[in-house]
Amino acid sequence: MRPIVAIVPYHRNADGLAVTLAILQAQIVPPKAIVVLDTSPDRSGLQIARRYATHQTPLVVEVAPHLGIYEAWNRGLDLAGEEDVALLNDDLLLPLNFIDVLSVARAAFPALAYAPVTPPKDHYRREVDMAFPWWSEVPAKPEHVSPTDWLPGFCFLLTQEAVRRVGRFDEGFKVWFGDDDYQERLKQKAKEAGLPAILRINTLYVYHYGGASYRYRSKEVQEQIAKDRKAYLAKYNPREPEVRRGKEGEND
Repeated sequence: MRPIVAIVPYHRNADGLAVTLAILQAQIVPPKAIVVLDTSPDRSGLQIARRYATHQTPLVVEVAPHLGIYEAWNRGLDLAGEEDVALLNDDLLLPLNFIDVLSVARAAFPALAYAPVTPPKDHYRREVDMAFPWWSEVPAKPEHVSPTDWLPGFCFLLTQEAVRRVGRFDEGFKVWFGDDDYQERLKQKAKEAGLPAILRINTLYVYHYGGASYRYRSKEVQEQIAKDRKAYLAKYNPREPEVRRGKEGEND
């Protein structure tokens, strides 16, 4: 099977990065490498990553202060080389067979990208309170897939075939909507290739607990989100005032 490289941008979510790295290092089938893009001004991501480095899975940290999320993803694509990449936030709870299920599904059902299921907040909050027993108990059967129009901006597998056909993320989007933009381009190229754009793996549950480094609270960030929203709607659907993913800050 082709290996998968995990890409994790980091800004200032120390607890989240520690959890993400611990889970990735404990995978039943480990990723080929874990790449942390430390965009924090104090290099705290580098310090955390050093504590979670093991001999089992190479852990690469690049210190890149002040990069936005899509700039960080693009840098991660560069560092991954010719491998498929799992693009992750630092506020995710992943099952321990996450990489394994992605690999099996990718081999069985060719597509340009793959997404897990993210349950509603009221469900995953209960699971968090129960200390995540579902990690080893929920059976994930990768043959249960379905086409979807949803590319979650915090956790998905992007193949190198997608990167070759679609290119990199648009760095004109600074905080949000860059993954929505990529999704639209992905769907266009998938039609040309005769492949599904995005397949959702219906038994692969990932919990997004909303403590990501890239938060939406400050006035400056809110203003940038408004600019990103305006640019996206002007490009794809200028008459539609709502966007698919709901209100800003919904998951932060």
